[in-house]
Amino acid sequence: MTAVRVHILTTEGPATVQGLVVESYDNDVLATICLDGTTEQLPICRDYHMFVDQFIRPLTGERRYRMDIDNRIDGGKSWHLGVLIAHLLAEDGRLATDGQSSVYALFVTGRIRRQPSVDERVYEVLPVDGIAEKIAASRAHIEAEQEAGRKVVVLLPTGNMSAESDRLKALLPSGNNDEELIFVSDADEALRALELSPLKSDPSLPPASTRMDKGSWFRYLLQPAVLAMITVLFIVGLAAGCYAAWQHYSSDWQRLWDKGRYVSLTQSLASSPVPVLAGLFRWQVRGQSGRGGLPFVLSAMRPADGGSCVGRRFRGGGLVSKKFSSSSDGELIAENPGSLCGLAFLVTNKTAASLNVRFAAARNIIRKGRSGDVWQTAVLAPGKVMAVDIPLSLYGQDNEAWRIIIVGSPVPSEDLDKLVRAEIRNSKSPAGSSVSIPEDLWSLGLAFTEAMVRIRR
Repeated sequence: MTAVRVHILTTEGPATVQGLVVESYDNDVLATICLDGTTEQLPICRDYHMFVDQFIRPLTGERRYRMDIDNRIDGGKSWHLGVLIAHLLAEDGRLATDGQSSVYALFVTGRIRRQPSVDERVYEVLPVDGIAEKIAASRAHIEAEQEAGRKVVVLLPTGNMSAESDRLKALLPSGNNDEELIFVSDADEALRALELSPLKSDPSLPPASTRMDKGSWFRYLLQPAVLAMITVLFIVGLAAGCYAAWQHYSSDWQRLWDKGRYVSLTQSLASSPVPVLAGLFRWQVRGQSGRGGLPFVLSAMRPADGGSCVGRRFRGGGLVSKKFSSSSDGELIAENPGSLCGLAFLVTNKTAASLNVRFAAARNIIRKGRSGDVWQTAVLAPGKVMAVDIPLSLYGQDNEAWRIIIVGSPVPSEDLDKLVRAEIRNSKSPAGSSVSIPEDLWSLGLAFTEAMVRIRR
């Protein structure tokens, strides 16, 4: 393969490419251009890095280049074409650097622009200023290359040709090996002149707009706008995930609620892998049920004549009611049980919805244990009253106590009925149930009232 030495034309004389390597010790290194093998970076270093990233990297897949030249280039864009050719020659193994022999000596200048309206990669070569001055400043170097026996090729933009070609030709020295003056309109023409392959992106590489190394990704992710976008996406993703989880669990819980399977619902909420969602559902159904409660008024039914209940049927006369008084611990107390014929409960639905109400009462006699119970149900509209009468034994028992449980639910519920019956009787809960009364029912917002009524002498 024929090696080529690249000289970039400037008004101060040519800048010869001395070396071009890919730095491998740091994935985050930027492309850099230095003077004569030193650490001095040239003023065009930033532009060089951008040129590599946008024009060369799509072709070679690399961006970590270091280029050394022997003369300063302080500004402008006329170095584009020479730098592009040097990189592609290096990729092809044909770039002659310091200490290496070459067959061709290339003197080149030209700006490069990618044609934005063309799908395929087309690098247009644009005209530059000061062509005559650049050739005049390079005349001695061209003569030296000719004397060394190398074939000289001068590549210039087509836009600089016009009537200047004869004048430019006259500026070139003549020697044993005549120089070849070539005008090009795009980079592919320049490459064909040097027997290089036309420009073509590496098919194994992703598009340049999407290709980044690890270091570039890290710097990209640290930009405030990107961090804000990532934060927003994270929040949106989290919200979407929470919404999907809520839809999944709440649909099952709502189904149990609508069917009146409150015990199964309580167990499902207690075992939920997402306690926050379980708490949210409890809050939701509490809002639906209102938690107004089922307050009641309790009255003692006594003979109107003040006598005992035992002979009332022989004496005639009716019953009168008197409200119970409360003790300091909240229990309802009835004195003088001998003249107490019954208990009258008036239960009011204070919620905003109709309720299926179950009233359960069980009698306990000190030293004798539980004896007898009362069970009554009704559907109460908002504000309506349920009356429950509990007749007492004609022969009063000392230290008699009644435990009262009143539970209301939006729909009928067999498992709730069983649970309340078991609770009022102090018996075991239904099989498979571990629901607590009143804590679990109250957590669902079901209307619940519990009281103790004591009858003593």
